[in-house]
Amino acid sequence: MFISTTLTSGISDILDPKHRKINFAESVNQNFVVQMLRRAWTATPPPPETIQKLGVERALKDWVQDHKATLQKLDKAQHEEYDEGIAQNPDKEDVESEWRRHLVYMYNHLFYDIGGMLPETNCAMGHFHSPNSETWTISYDDKPSPDSEPLATTVVVVKSWPRNIVILPAFLDKGVEVTASREVVDESGTAGEVVSLGSFGARGGTCAWFVKGGMDVTFKVEVGRGGEDLDSERTGVAAVFAVGLLCTDPHGEAQVE
Repeated sequence: MFISTTLTSGISDILDPKHRKINFAESVNQNFVVQMLRRAWTATPPPPETIQKLGVERALKDWVQDHKATLQKLDKAQHEEYDEGIAQNPDKEDVESEWRRHLVYMYNHLFYDIGGMLPETNCAMGHFHSPNSETWTISYDDKPSPDSEPLATTVVVVKSWPRNIVILPAFLDKGVEVTASREVVDESGTAGEVVSLGSFGARGGTCAWFVKGGMDVTFKVEVGRGGEDLDSERTGVAAVFAVGLLCTDPHGEAQVE
């Protein structure tokens, strides 16, 4: 894994990081786990009685073993055709099912690895005490933008977290791209230039983001870009993010909520 950024405020971006990209594309284990979890999210889960009998952790291990041949292709590509042989769950709204809550819990492994890197880059970014994660969901119904173009659905949401976080998509609806931006605020507190943080698309990619606590981030969800023939009328869940909550305690002790 490696961390990258664009310095938009000079030295202040070094001393007080606002946003960083953490790329795990070349980290075989982390990349495989993330791509597997994203496919497990959209897959038909084991029957409730199986999960109750075996426990959700064992049920996931058995699911991975049952789909081993398909999942082994994940180190070669991330295209839709690699869902072949994986039955799909038509219900994208039940974000809080036991199956999906466990999938989000599994992202703590990635957050732990990232949290071990952050202090080596800049101790102001924080570190991670596992498990400490949550989900954040964007709905098509949240805030439709007036500038939506034909054949596209656009939703704009402004979000901030009270503490530093690491964030990446656990689920993106078909054809969805999520872009994000922030305003650069000078020392007097005046907002100025709007800068892009990047985008998540095509399965969510191979990056996670560090985002500073207390900073407003504008997320834009767009559907139907890139010439895809997609229905412009959508409702319900557009994207679900796994969020790792970082600790900035200088003593390295877990924060008490």
